[in-house]
Amino acid sequence: MLSFLKIFIFVFFAATLSFTGRAFGQLTLNAADSGEVVSVIDLQMKLRKLLDAEAVMTRKVMLCIVDTLPGELSASYDLIQIQDEMGEAIVPYLGKENSAEFTELSYAKVNFSIEVFKAARLDSVTAKLALKKWHESTDKVSSFLKKMSAPVNAYELKMLLSKNIDLTFEELHYHVYGDFASDVIVYEKIRKGIQQYADKLSNLIVEKFPEKFVETKVKIVQN
Repeated sequence: MLSFLKIFIFVFFAATLSFTGRAFGQLTLNAADSGEVVSVIDLQMKLRKLLDAEAVMTRKVMLCIVDTLPGELSASYDLIQIQDEMGEAIVPYLGKENSAEFTELSYAKVNFSIEVFKAARLDSVTAKLALKKWHESTDKVSSFLKKMSAPVNAYELKMLLSKNIDLTFEELHYHVYGDFASDVIVYEKIRKGIQQYADKLSNLIVEKFPEKFVETKVKIVQN
């Protein structure tokens, strides 16, 4: 299923097709039973690295599309690959099925971001319509995460994701209209914000599965 979606998005994203993601089922939180225990810091650094790579590659895709530079297909594929790596990173905590759903929703998010970049070359109305779809796809990611967290944490994650999209659209606007200094300033805000999202996501996982981490497992044993 995932391999098919990955090929689908990679081959057909140029036509900016709409992808809705599959319906949500009840999330069953099954951490892997391998007994492997890792450090909280290891998880935080892994998610930070992956999400920063996503921010960097998203910009590269944007520049290739808006400036008609070579490497658009390669950069888009790399962006999709990062979604695979994110899914693999959470398998030990959510299990394969839930991680696969998260990855599938992330594919849709990538597809709609590309649609926004392409629409920006046409007109602002088309771009804003595409932006709405991008927000909706990200809301589905937030809804998925809401099933494994307290409402306040889910809301914070949703706000961080929404802000990331709005900043990316602002970055796109500045670049299209040639304000490259503002473009770069906003890009740095995006990278800073995505690190906050990474930390919030890792904290959520640690809180849900304390037995999977060295630091929190020690506290459980002591209590």
